[in-house]
Amino acid sequence: MHSLPSQDENNKKVPAVTVILPVYNGCRRSPDFMIGAIQSVVDQNYEDFELIIVDDGSEEDYTSIIAQFSYDTRVRWVKKENEGQSAARNFGARLGSGKWLAFIDQDDYWYPNRLEMTVCRMQEERRHHINCVMVYSDLDQIDARSRILCQNYLATRKLGTHPKKRLEDIIAENAFILPGTMLVERETFLELGGFDLRLSGYEDDELALRFFYRGRIVFIDNALIQWRIYPESYSYSSRMEVSRKFFWEILIQAHPDEETVNKLWVRDYIAPRFYYEWLHAWRNAVIHQNREQSRRACAGLKDVAKFLPLKKRIKAYLASVFPFNIACIVFKTKIARRLAYFLL
Repeated sequence: MHSLPSQDENNKKVPAVTVILPVYNGCRRSPDFMIGAIQSVVDQNYEDFELIIVDDGSEEDYTSIIAQFSYDTRVRWVKKENEGQSAARNFGARLGSGKWLAFIDQDDYWYPNRLEMTVCRMQEERRHHINCVMVYSDLDQIDARSRILCQNYLATRKLGTHPKKRLEDIIAENAFILPGTMLVERETFLELGGFDLRLSGYEDDELALRFFYRGRIVFIDNALIQWRIYPESYSYSSRMEVSRKFFWEILIQAHPDEETVNKLWVRDYIAPRFYYEWLHAWRNAVIHQNREQSRRACAGLKDVAKFLPLKKRIKAYLASVFPFNIACIVFKTKIARRLAYFLL
C-alpha cells in the first residue's frame, strides 16, 4: 500500500498526481465506456492522485454517473464551454495541484499499475538523470466490445521509434506517444503552454517535441493502458487536415535544412513524412469520393513537393494535378487501384 497524500499547512490533501479526463458527449456510444475509464483510474494501485473530469460542454446529463462516484473524494467534476479536447486537458491541468500530470480519454482503460509504473519509473530516472521530463508506455489495442485486438501495439506493429533519443524520432514519423500513456511534471506542462490548441490530431506529437527539447523521454515497453478503436476507421475531418498543415509549417520553420552542418531536416525527414501522409490522405479521399479532402491533400502535396528528391517530387505533382473524377473511376477497380498505388 502506498503512502497517503501529503498534507499542506491547511491540512488539505495535496495529491502526487493530477489525472485529467476530458469528456464530450461521452455516453453517445455507451455510458459503460466512460464509467469504465473513470473506474480504471479509481482502481489504481497507486492511490495518491486526484481525478479531474472536465465536461467540455457536453449535451448529455451525467448526474447518475457523478452520483456513482460521489463516494470517492479524489474525483472532481468541472464543466466548461466546448473548446475541444486539448483545451479541456489544459483547463484541467491548471485546476490541478499534483506534482505529476497524467491523462486518460473517455473511452480508454488503464491497467491497475498504470500510475504506479510511470511514477516509479519517473522517480527512478530522476535519481540518475535529473532532466527526465516524460515517461510513456506501450498499449493494448481494443475494439468497441472491449476485446483485445493487439497486445503491446507499438512494439507488435513496429510503430515509431522507442525510446525517443534523436530529433528525427519525432519529426520524421508519428511519435506514437499517446496522452493516455504519458506522465509529465505538471508545472513543466503549464510552463510550456500545454497542448497547442491549433492542432487536432498532431497535438500529442507537437507536445512531445517540446518536451524532447527539454530533456530525456523514457519508454516503458509494457502495455499500461487499453486504447479503443472503432469499426468506422475512416473518417474525414477538416480540422485534422488543417492541423496537418499547421504541424508541417511548425516543423519546417523550427528545423530548416542546415547544409553547412549536413543536417537536411526538411529534405530528409520532415518532407518525406508529410509526403506519405498527404499521399495517403489523397488516396483515401479518392476511394471514399471526398472531394474536399482531395483538394486539401493535393494542396499539401504541392507544398511538400519542392522539398522532395526528384522521384517523389514527380509523384507528388502527378497526384496533386490528377483530375478528381478520373481518379475516382480509376480507383474503383482493384487492378487499376494497384497500378495507381504503384505509380503514385
